[in-house]
Amino acid sequence: MELYIEPLGRSADRLDEALRRCLLDPGDLLIRDGLVQRFELGYDLALKAIRRCLSLASDDAAAVAAMDAEALIGLAHQQRLVTADWPVWRTWHALRAHTGHDNDEPMGPDVVAAVPRFLDELRRLQKRLGGRIV
Repeated sequence: MELYIEPLGRSADRLDEALRRCLLDPGDLLIRDGLVQRFELGYDLALKAIRRCLSLASDDAAAVAAMDAEALIGLAHQQRLVTADWPVWRTWHALRAHTGHDNDEPMGPDVVAAVPRFLDELRRLQKRLGGRIV
């Protein structure tokens, strides 16, 4: 069974587009908010793709399905699906967990700063999963 990753690729393209626009006009909050939403989607799709790939390749898919993000990324890093380890992913995980939920402290600038490295990781993940037969 080939792993379907088209949504991951589209998400990376849209995140890249939003980052470029945001860097051209950093004061435009509408563009920055769009970047934050595209980051959220990219993060969610990345975790889903990682979980699906590892589940399909595992003898114990239920165990993979039950993993928290730290264990999932640890296994993905061990199997070289991702290059960044959990401390890096933890930053993205924390940003994703707090975007849109904390009215006292806007997360937008932190997300903008984190997106370039996350986008690189997303692209690498897309390449590693592309055409992968599981």
